[in-house]
Order: sequence, then structure tokens, then C-alpha cells
Amino acid sequence: RPDLMRDVMLLLVGSAEYSGASASETLELMDDIEDWLGDKAGPLLSASLHDARGYLEYMAGMISAEEKRAQSHRYIEMLQQTGSHMEAIQIMSGLSFVAWVDGDLALREQIEEGVIEEYERIGDRNYLVAQLGEAALNKSRLGRPEEALEIVANARRIGSEEDIGDQIRLDLAEAHARARHGEQTAARSSLESARIRAAGTRMTFLNDEIDVVEGEV
Repeated sequence: RPDLMRDVMLLLVGSAEYSGASASETLELMDDIEDWLGDKAGPLLSASLHDARGYLEYMAGMISAEEKRAQSHRYIEMLQQTGSHMEAIQIMSGLSFVAWVDGDLALREQIEEGVIEEYERIGDRNYLVAQLGEAALNKSRLGRPEEALEIVANARRIGSEEDIGDQIRLDLAEAHARARHGEQTAARSSLESARIRAAGTRMTFLNDEIDVVEGEV
């Protein structure tokens, strides 16, 4: 099944990234995947793999933010034309990360609002809560902690306590917003909650995110 092959290939790439593999190591993995696939990769899988490669090349400094954005917009347009709306939204979501790395929090807010609107439009809940957590953290960084806390509260109502990744992102957004509100004790409590949740995982990127927020509060 083409859709199953696509999911498995992207899962392999994502697992490498989340486990702490370097950009060069993950790019080598992608070379192996593409060599193995040969001409078996259809247009959707190829677009997704090329987009993932583009992010790695951007993080490695091989291409600019402008080049990455142009690349992603081409893939988004193609995916939307083929009816692959979820895949298009996920690529759009990745652009918010590029905006953050590039230091443009206002652009990141604009992108995240569009992504959240799309998730709500199609009725998705698997990715919505994590996106709400990211949006809340960004609003706190923009100096609007009250809005951030409101988003966190709403996200906790619709999210699952069992989804560790989602809950960590909400903890981090709450910690940042509480700190901006002058509530240092509450901020430290939320950070500790995130640490405890992350302790049972092997996803090193979660601890990296906690370290970043801890340095800001």
C-alpha cells in the first residue's frame, strides 16, 4: 500500500531526528531510503521525502530559510491539488519552525493560526493539541502570556493526559507564560512537570525543548 509505505518511510526519518541523530546522519539515512525505493516512490512519498530532506539541509545550513519556504510551498500546492490535505497541513506546520529559527515570531504566529484553523476545519485532534501548545508558547514569547494561558487551558480540555508529547508542550507553554506573569513558583512547577513526563521517553528533542524554555524563564 502506497500510503503505508509513505508512513513507514517518514516514521524512520522522524525517529532518527527525534532520537538525537545529527543532520548529516539523518541525511545519510534518507540517501539509503531513496536508493532502496528507486522508482517505487510515488509523487506523494517523493514530495514528503524531499520536504523532509529540505528541513535537514536548512538546519545544516545548506539552504536558506527563503529557499526552504519556497520548496515547502511548492509541495503544499501539489499536495492540496491531489487532495492530501493532512500532509499539506503538516508541511505548513513545519514552516512555523523555520520562522522561529529565523527569529520571526510574528510570521510564526501567522503560520500557526492558519495551521490550527485547518486542523479544526478537518476535525483533527491528533495534531491539534501539540500545535496549540506551540502557538501558546509563541504568544508568550511575543509578550502576551494571558492569551497563552487561555490557549493552554483550552488545549488541556480537548487533549489526552496520556499523550506525553502534547502535555510536555502544554507544560512548557504554561511555564513560559507563568514566568512572564511573574509567577515563578508556578513556572518552575510546570517545568518540573515537563521534566518528569520526558524522563520516561527516549525522544531527546523533548529534553532539548525543555532546556530552551528553562533558559528563557
